[in-house]
Amino acid sequence: MRTVVTVMVLALTLSPGGAGTTLAQAPELSPGVLRNGAYPIHAFSRQKWVQLQNGVFRRGMDEDDADFLEVRLVKAAWGDLNGDGRADAAVILVSHTGGSGRFFEAAAVVNDRGRPRYAASASLGDGIKVNSLRIKDGIIVLDLVVHGEDDPSCCPTLKITRQYRLEGSRLVKD
Repeated sequence: MRTVVTVMVLALTLSPGGAGTTLAQAPELSPGVLRNGAYPIHAFSRQKWVQLQNGVFRRGMDEDDADFLEVRLVKAAWGDLNGDGRADAAVILVSHTGGSGRFFEAAAVVNDRGRPRYAASASLGDGIKVNSLRIKDGIIVLDLVVHGEDDPSCCPTLKITRQYRLEGSRLVKD
């Protein structure tokens, strides 16, 4: 009986949402939570919110349709972005409306006691390549390949590193 009580107390203390959970121990944002989150997309003349399902939002079946839109979550990284001691997340979203354009955005998602809360995003460009995404010391670090001055739209060649920090409701280049 004593063993059962001890195991139950430990389970409550260590489990997310259990009696011993503090804010600093709030559940992390899982990949599944991020892949099913709602995000605003800024690749258009105005902001549009989309709800992902398994990392994808799709409106319309044919890329030639005027209202076709596909958004994919392609990368995610975890780390504390706002200094509260909880693991937040940064994600890379790619929007496609048909044709050759692929518009990349980085979005910051803060951990609000285990619930994702969109905080800010920044446009990264069209037709780029994202080699890596990480969060280091509260900064989102992206290793990208972007278009150089003479690069055709199909083939970026310029390797750069961009860094963003979360300031309120904005991602600011560092």
